[in-house]
Amino acid sequence: MAILFGIALGASASIAVAFGWKEPYWIPEPILILTLYLIIGKAERIRQKALATAFGVILVVPVAILALPTGADSAIAATAFVVALTQLKRYWLYYTLYTFALVLTLSTPGNGATEAVQRGAEILAGIAILVLGLAVVHLLGVSLSKHYPQPELAGPTAP
Repeated sequence: MAILFGIALGASASIAVAFGWKEPYWIPEPILILTLYLIIGKAERIRQKALATAFGVILVVPVAILALPTGADSAIAATAFVVALTQLKRYWLYYTLYTFALVLTLSTPGNGATEAVQRGAEILAGIAILVLGLAVVHLLGVSLSKHYPQPELAGPTAP
């Protein structure tokens, strides 16, 4: 598992370099976070994070098209972030608002739509790499369990 995790992180770094993205850490970020979710038993958050990232990025585009002053963008992002912190029980809504606020905050004035698309592509590429890696691990596990089945333990014996 650790080897495949390392391969996934290496693949994410190579994709970022191949595309020449200026902030390549957005690709391994979801791999690290979602692997943590798998370890703590919250695998359903992989789908929620993928959808919420897409929604959050889509929400940035109209705001970026409006080309509001920097102060207005900052106020909108801050409001979205504060509202996101109140939605922790609904992870998809929390992460949608969080992604929206983060991308809007980090985008340069006038380039919000372009950066939203790029940031979304980077995060979703990381999620896709993780899902592909999980599929490989699952297939290996099924194959190994067929070739090397675990023997059933004997039940309690009567004295």
